[in-house]
Amino acid sequence: MTAPTMELAPEAVLSPQHGHCGVVARWMHFPDSPALRSQLAQTETVEDWLYRLEAGERLSPEEIANLVRIALHTPPPADMAPKIERQQRLGYGAGLVVFNALLAAQRREAGSKGRTLRGIDLAISGKKASASNNVNEIVWKTFRPVAHLWAAWIILFDKGEWEARPMPCIPADLPNFLSLAEGVRTRAETTTAPRSGTVLTPGEAVMLPDEVRRLLPGGQLEIETNSSE
Repeated sequence: MTAPTMELAPEAVLSPQHGHCGVVARWMHFPDSPALRSQLAQTETVEDWLYRLEAGERLSPEEIANLVRIALHTPPPADMAPKIERQQRLGYGAGLVVFNALLAAQRREAGSKGRTLRGIDLAISGKKASASNNVNEIVWKTFRPVAHLWAAWIILFDKGEWEARPMPCIPADLPNFLSLAEGVRTRAETTTAPRSGTVLTPGEAVMLPDEVRRLLPGGQLEIETNSSE
């Protein structure tokens, strides 16, 4: 199995900008849809240009023509917002699966992915049941390739402030965020969950380019208890 690779350049670590954060956020929200990632990128481009215009910046005729051309084929931000919010909550659920499984392993407890999936299923459907096809298909199967990114977000930032925090972080925090996510991925691919093999199967998670991964700051991964438990 060949893992997908995120479109990031070394500058994402050496000189991170909002655009680099946007690439990561789009993968986190729409891991299975290149078309929706592209639509979201275009929406963000239009929003950025409109912000520049409102701030008094003068765009060249070529930039204005490009803005109009993109805007004509781009969903309005108001149309994308509900999709993003829904995807964020589902991705968060996949992150919880990884977070809770690693936390249980760190504590040497008998945690399982299935138990977390059942809790997520209850939150989504309002019905107490086994880990159903609903949650397995909508949450785990779709978001498993980026679950390590969501788990890193939970470890670093989860305070229940969904709308107040940029996704996945401010640019200055991006190298540490990516480093933590890589640590989560590596541990999840080597940690066995009860009755379900390793937490993540090697080769499934979206990867960073080698030239980006080599530049990441190191550190010891510790899965701490927080409000998500």
